[in-house]
Amino acid sequence: MATSPRHPAPLSRAWLFAGALALGALGGLAAGCQDQGAPAPSASSEGRPVVDTTLVAFLSKARAANHAADLSITNGDRQAAIKHLRRVTEAARPRVSPEVVEVLADAHARLGELLAEEGDFQAASREVDAGLALATEVTLFRANLFMARGVVQERRMKALEQAGDTSGAAAARAAALTAFETAMTLQEKVIEEALADEPRE
Repeated sequence: MATSPRHPAPLSRAWLFAGALALGALGGLAAGCQDQGAPAPSASSEGRPVVDTTLVAFLSKARAANHAADLSITNGDRQAAIKHLRRVTEAARPRVSPEVVEVLADAHARLGELLAEEGDFQAASREVDAGLALATEVTLFRANLFMARGVVQERRMKALEQAGDTSGAAAARAAALTAFETAMTLQEKVIEEALADEPRE
């Protein structure tokens, strides 16, 4: 049975970065990255900024993997979707940067939910834990991983209820609620920080 292609992911600086490149907006890219705290591209021998090819390739690959996963899911093939996303999380990648962490966190969260739909709750939890080990700062992406943890535990709860394991289902319900509460708390902090940075009228 096909499922919804994906949960709404946070708007990633990494996707914006890759999108700008796709549109050919290379002029001023180095300055834009520096303004956002992202790693600045290296410079050519003439001093002109050049693109970090490895990072751009990784971001482009991740976008392709997510599109391929969407198509696989709409065709009812979750296993193919999982394989596409694991090409992002398990293959070679650039050095850790905010953009790389964002992409990996989103992929791990999505993998967790897909694996939970397949009933592989242990593997789903490992994916979420792997994402949380990378996304350690208070960001949309860490919050999204806790939301994924909640979804995994909610689906596990339903499976245990169907199996007649009432005590296990109750524990999974409590774990899901804890994860969702943590996700909301993190999102509230993100909102507060964003509002605090806005200019006052």
